[in-house]
Amino acid sequence: RSTVLFSEKNVESLIFIVIIFILELRYPVDSAQIEELTVDSRARGRRLGVSLANDTINAARSENCREIYLYAREQNQPFYEGLKFEYTRRKLQLKLL
Repeated sequence: RSTVLFSEKNVESLIFIVIIFILELRYPVDSAQIEELTVDSRARGRRLGVSLANDTINAARSENCREIYLYAREQNQPFYEGLKFEYTRRKLQLKLL
């Protein structure tokens, strides 16, 4: 199941995140994957991406996910590391429980 969250703080700029909730059948760990986080260049520097990422983390917690992971370009890793994601192998992940 996937969800798209939009920022309500800025309607003139494009700010959204795509999150996929993954219900594991083989393992007892439900997880979420951030597929895409987009912040229009006109809205950058106002922490709207951080706010939307935190909303996503809270949504994953409410779905009882144990982790969120994503594949990020090297230049975007510091953004996610600032949100407490840890780089493990080729993905960044955040343990929720």
